[in-house]
Amino acid sequence: RKINKNMTDAKPKKVAKKVKKSSAAAKTTTTTVKRTHEETEEKHSTPKADPTPAPPVKKPKVEAKKEIVIILESAGLAITDLGKKKNQVLCHDKDGAFLDAKRQPTWLFRPDIVHQVLLAVFDMPLCKEGHVQVYVNTIKHKAIEISRTTRIPRTFKRFCGLISQLIDQGKVVNPETDLPLCKVLNYPVRQNVPENQKIYGLCYSETESPQNVYSFVESLDPTQTHYFVIPCRDSAAWPEPEEGFGDYVTDKLCITQYETGPVNLIHKLSNAFERHWGV
Repeated sequence: RKINKNMTDAKPKKVAKKVKKSSAAAKTTTTTVKRTHEETEEKHSTPKADPTPAPPVKKPKVEAKKEIVIILESAGLAITDLGKKKNQVLCHDKDGAFLDAKRQPTWLFRPDIVHQVLLAVFDMPLCKEGHVQVYVNTIKHKAIEISRTTRIPRTFKRFCGLISQLIDQGKVVNPETDLPLCKVLNYPVRQNVPENQKIYGLCYSETESPQNVYSFVESLDPTQTHYFVIPCRDSAAWPEPEEGFGDYVTDKLCITQYETGPVNLIHKLSNAFERHWGV
């Protein structure tokens, strides 16, 4: 019996030790869980705001857009009804008899030159980058504004169709965006020019000494818009004063001493600006 009592007394002591060990292990696990939970909270917690205010953000300087305005003066564009054909563009070669009967100078009606000059202008990289605005003054005193997004037809027949629709309806609209591609203005082009603004008339002269177009372009203010008038004729010589050509021009700019046409003047001017502006 004594042995049995000792045996019965010894068993609960072992159980108590095991219970103490399990409770201690539970405490350690809870403490480790708390530590890991606190560490994760510290990692994902938002950082405290800095009491010192942040410096003000400087807005980037917006550079003025570089732009030139080209005005094609005395463009030989006119339409009329020839028999059953309505709104036909008059041309010096095929309509010479009709113009002679109307006592009109045939050499003025040159839509082919206008077509060549417009192709030269809109093919310039300067124009494709959006740095050129084009206006046209016709021999019938109509002012035309041509949008930068306009694609000049490559064939002369399609170009005459465009001009016929433009002069007859007053504008040509893009069917996809309903925005005007070109339109006839109800006022002269000179009203778009600011007051006291210089307007340069490009030409060639065999008597005057030509000016270097590259040095001239470099001397211009890049923050301002510059205006250039180009005679839209077979010869780029400056017309006589009695013709009333470009009476709003302030400065005549002779850039070559050799006889040339308006397309060559366009190329010389565009090359100078493209090199100066890095286009």
